[in-house]
Amino acid sequence: AWDFDGDGVTDSTDQNPLFTYNNPGDYTVTLTVSNTAGSSSANATISVSAAPSAPPDGDIVFTSERAGNGDVFFMLQDGSGITNVTNNPAVDGQAVWSPDGAKIAFVSNRDGNNEIYVLELATATLTNITNNPANDQHPSWSPDGTKIAFTSDRDGDNDIFVMNADGSSPVSLTPDTSNERWPDWSPDGTLIAFASDRNGNNDIFVMSSVDGSGVTALTTDAGNDRTPDWSPDGTLIAFSSNRTGNDDIFVMSSGGEAVSLTQLTTDTNNDRQPAWSSDSSKIAFTSDRNGDFDIFVMDAGGEAVSLTQLTVDAAHDFAPMWKP
Repeated sequence: AWDFDGDGVTDSTDQNPLFTYNNPGDYTVTLTVSNTAGSSSANATISVSAAPSAPPDGDIVFTSERAGNGDVFFMLQDGSGITNVTNNPAVDGQAVWSPDGAKIAFVSNRDGNNEIYVLELATATLTNITNNPANDQHPSWSPDGTKIAFTSDRDGDNDIFVMNADGSSPVSLTPDTSNERWPDWSPDGTLIAFASDRNGNNDIFVMSSVDGSGVTALTTDAGNDRTPDWSPDGTLIAFSSNRTGNDDIFVMSSGGEAVSLTQLTTDTNNDRQPAWSSDSSKIAFTSDRNGDFDIFVMDAGGEAVSLTQLTVDAAHDFAPMWKP
């Protein structure tokens, strides 16, 4: 006879029973064995924990200041289901999904400077993978999930580094004196697009993801071009540029603006940080067109085709990234 909750009532007479506790806590379990000669009892105390909650999930990860400082949030593709994922008093942001959607990499200053952390969603395991006194930012996963490209000023200026996904063996791909930022892998993993001021202003370049060779300028405009994002089908690169006097979203052929270039937003405010949906049909971006920075999503053909505002909080929301 088993008494699982200490109330003196037999809960089961099975040899190997199952019992479900409705609430966490410490319980005294009593097993009593009886026959015609008498009975004998034994007690044990067990601790019951709360059932683990489901890991946070969403269609889009983004950064928001709505909790009073920068935190990483998830939301569904219609803007609902907003969940604070990091909820830390430090500034967290620039989050990106791993290719399998099981982890996010993000930037946090919780150790005093900007470093890259990886959060495994199912277990809530958090790992600081850079742990360097420099400022490490703009993580980007390789398509096979084995490496992460990022920006770091550990050599005196901002360069693009590539490391193993666990943070080991970081290697600089741009060891020059200019500033390189915002790396993004091509879908086949062979190239990395990035922005560099090596020509006097920020332009978009590509290079080999293996050794940084074959650096090629994709844009050569006098304005500043930033935050390239490769479409999942590999044919296009979206980016933000202030070539029209304010930041707008443009899309060009993966061969560069000389092949094809289309302006997707024309608002007089600032539209930034484009991010493709996994099927290449939509682009999420940040805009201050309504007074503060919010997340919008438009058709891949541009805001003239369709435009939806996903966040409406008075705080700044920015840096969206679609789940693969």
